Amino acid sequence: MADAPTLRVYYDAVCPKCRRDRRRYERMADEASAVEWVDVTANQARLRERGIDPNDALPSLHVGGRARPAV
Repeated sequence: MADAPTLRVYYDAVCPKCRRDRRRYERMADEASAVEWVDVTANQARLRERGIDPNDALPSLHVGGRARPAV
């Protein structure tokens, strides 16, 4: 059987709400889930490689909410 594909989730490890949400999702996920958590702040070069401006990415992580100021 092939390995399950990895779900890549971008989040802001500096943001208390993002950290809290990550912990909640990790508790909900079953052991078979393959999730790669990518901190937007620590992986800015990785975002740029994909054509994503890190300053645009941070605010987009919060739907209907307010993100911390971009770095």
